[in-house]
Amino acid sequence: KEQEEQQQQHDDINDDGAEKMIQKLRTVLQQSGYDRINVAKLFGVATENMNSYPWGPTYLTPVGAGSDRQPPPLSFGRDYADDSGGGGCGCGEGEHGDAGITMINKSLSCLVTMFLLGFIVKRSTLEQHLLGGSNTINLFESLGLAFPCEIDPSYIVPYVHLFPMDVAVVSKEGKNEDDTMESIVLVTDLHPAALSRTTVGTNEDGAVMYIGPDSLALVQHLPLDIELKKSQNRIEAGRCILDLCTGSGIQAISTLAALGRVDPHARAICVDVNERATRFVTFNAMLNGLGDRVQVIKGDLITCRSLPMRGEDDCATTQGEDLVGLLRRTAILA
Repeated sequence: KEQEEQQQQHDDINDDGAEKMIQKLRTVLQQSGYDRINVAKLFGVATENMNSYPWGPTYLTPVGAGSDRQPPPLSFGRDYADDSGGGGCGCGEGEHGDAGITMINKSLSCLVTMFLLGFIVKRSTLEQHLLGGSNTINLFESLGLAFPCEIDPSYIVPYVHLFPMDVAVVSKEGKNEDDTMESIVLVTDLHPAALSRTTVGTNEDGAVMYIGPDSLALVQHLPLDIELKKSQNRIEAGRCILDLCTGSGIQAISTLAALGRVDPHARAICVDVNERATRFVTFNAMLNGLGDRVQVIKGDLITCRSLPMRGEDDCATTQGEDLVGLLRRTAILA
């Protein structure tokens, strides 16, 4: 029952105050250094090898459901220890000590342990080492990102993944600048190994696709420079991006991030038949400061009709509308 109530809080992410809570989450992540480079350093990935895992920590495998694995005793790279040379993740009771590890490093380790590796963490550990302590734990619960374990409430269980990734920013010359990256974080459902089911939540929605090598490869090889050259004589600014079967919104949001310099007024329309996916896109847009530039439509590409969101008025004008016409009109208005 408690999990269902917390899931309902996540389902109501568009309620008043949700955007402020998401911005608080963004601040915690940023101040904890929760990004691709810092996560790589946390796991000892050498700087020269970071590009072997382009733009996201795909080298990590979350713990499987029912596994008896324990959180690994993570050690910090050289850039993550002070002069005393301390190591350890600050989230478990591994063999490594945590002398010399800053509060920010411990907070990063807690976040990685929960939201990338999928381990439960003691509430007392989070209160001690996570930036914001109890307030941040309450924030996780309010946003539906984590909840107390039903068997032992002294542990906090992650409900989603928080995937940090980098996006190559397109220059005004229309080229992808691999040395100029924009960091974003995307919330999506747990990896199938951790989730062990295909539906999630009180309404048994389909699980939103996790972010893996395929998703990142599409981001990495999207020919934005070519498309910009094709459209530069027709469109100067305010491009409209259409992302069908959007899932977490990774393609739309990463494209907006990549266009930040050349077209800061670009917008995206994201379509998915899964209502849970539409909520994730809304959440991720807000989390990355793009909430006013991303519009979400629930629609079925097979029937080519828009679909009602749960709880919407049956007389809503967009319900059951021809999807192509709706997209055209939305793109013009955007």
